[in-house]
Amino acid sequence: MLPWLWFWAPQLHFPLSGNVEQDINAITRKWFAGIPASAGDGDIERQAVKVASYGRQLGLLTELILELAQKTPEKSPRAIEVCQRLADIQNSIAQLKQPAAKNTDMAAQLQALQQQDPARFRALCTSLCETGSSEET
Repeated sequence: MLPWLWFWAPQLHFPLSGNVEQDINAITRKWFAGIPASAGDGDIERQAVKVASYGRQLGLLTELILELAQKTPEKSPRAIEVCQRLADIQNSIAQLKQPAAKNTDMAAQLQALQQQDPARFRALCTSLCETGSSEET
């Protein structure tokens, strides 16, 4: 287009007009924001997280690294420092998990046990009933 004819081809943009692009996976990302869109194959990532969460995977790797580091006879000062930092991080995360374990709903745990292992649930109920009746006497 020639610059002196620009007024013959004005471009008007009204509200909600212009190019339209829709992200089909936008709805699923709201509920599963743990995997960015740029990360490999999203379906495989979602399946992998169902097997073991990112936190669990990192926890296992941390435990393995610290155990192997303890078995290494000679370490550089830098390796000792990094291992100590990793152990501190592991301990901090373990402390964060402590209050969460104390505040869990006992009724929900018992219902889950009843569904997953009915025989163990009945044995627990019997044991608790026997303990309660012996304390009353």
